[in-house]
Amino acid sequence: MLKVGPNTHVVIKYTVRFEENADPEEKLNVYRAKLLIGYDRIIPAIEEKLLGTKEGESFEIVIPKGQYLGANHPIYARISVEEIRPATPEDIAVRTAKSCGGG
Repeated sequence: MLKVGPNTHVVIKYTVRFEENADPEEKLNVYRAKLLIGYDRIIPAIEEKLLGTKEGESFEIVIPKGQYLGANHPIYARISVEEIRPATPEDIAVRTAKSCGGG
C-alpha cells in the first residue's frame, strides 16, 4: 500500500477548531484539499505529520500559530487521508504554477 511521501498527490478531508477543548461537532466545517507533497507548498506541520501515512488513516494535529492563514493562535485539526497516488508531471505543473502566479 502506498504511503504519503515526496512526489505524492494526496487528497485529505479535514476539520478545524480554534480552541483546544472546543467540541468538533459544534461548528462542523469539513473541508477537502488536494496536496502535492515535497514542494514546500503546504503547512509544514501538516506535511510533516502526513509523511508515512496511508489511505484511510486519520490523525489530530496542533498547527502552530502563524502557519494556518496567519492565525495568531494555534489551530486544532483532524485530518483524514482519502487518496494517495504518485504525482504526475501535470500535478506538479499545476500546483507549482499556482505558487508562481501562473494560474
